[in-house]
Amino acid sequence: MSDSTLEYQYLLRLRASLGARYSENTISAFLGQSRRFLAVLGARPAYTREDVLSYVDKLVLAGYKEQSIHTILGGVRAMFHANNLPWPLQRRDLHLGLPQEDEGGIVMGVQDIAGLIKTMKPVAGSAVVAVALSTVYGLRAAEIAAVISAGCDGKKLVVQTVKTGRKREHRIPPVLSKRLRFGGRKIGVDGVHKMFTRLMTGYVRLPREREGWHSIRRALITGLLESGVPDVVVHRWMGWRTAPNQHAKIAFRYFKPDGGVLDDQVYAQHPFLPMWG
Repeated sequence: MSDSTLEYQYLLRLRASLGARYSENTISAFLGQSRRFLAVLGARPAYTREDVLSYVDKLVLAGYKEQSIHTILGGVRAMFHANNLPWPLQRRDLHLGLPQEDEGGIVMGVQDIAGLIKTMKPVAGSAVVAVALSTVYGLRAAEIAAVISAGCDGKKLVVQTVKTGRKREHRIPPVLSKRLRFGGRKIGVDGVHKMFTRLMTGYVRLPREREGWHSIRRALITGLLESGVPDVVVHRWMGWRTAPNQHAKIAFRYFKPDGGVLDDQVYAQHPFLPMWG
């Protein structure tokens, strides 16, 4: 059965399942949300958790807000149910708020990160860029994909924060200047996730279940805090929009230092930046 035939059947069953229970506007919205999902991932007999999360990553990268993403997934889930497709996500899989996304997640060990950096230092290409962006700036997979696709001049790193949609800029230290000077190379979020698995498997060890770029992000956050970098500085550096705790809420609201000052403070106590020297 071709993808187009399967897609037609999926949408036809969705339309039939909605019947007269919903308004035409709601039905149209559900069909549109499902069509976009199928256009991105294709019509398949089944979808994995990673498939659906990769679609969520694309929505986040495109600037959709949390409530909009939940609404879109509601339409997609209706299509799944209409076609007896198992819904692969659980509630804990969608940590679209901040900073609870990091609670209880896997933190990669410092030795593994050091091994990954050591392997990548003499290498050129997207792999070394991804590892540098992850270990130095703690970028998420979607942010790594966006930077690699856009290119970088080796002097200033511009990051489109996927959770807030805000842009932030970082001065690139000399040790990374050549490595982060490159033209845009189109890559998707899926490609970035696969790159992590390939690099870990080929040069470090087999990745653990649910281990990925975010595991390095968690290790960086841990290392910065252990080095004495203040909570509010870490939160600004990582691109969060919320205060680390209720007591710091007022300080966080008014703590908006010049980007260069923030960079200097973090670079001076960075746990992984010296490994690139």
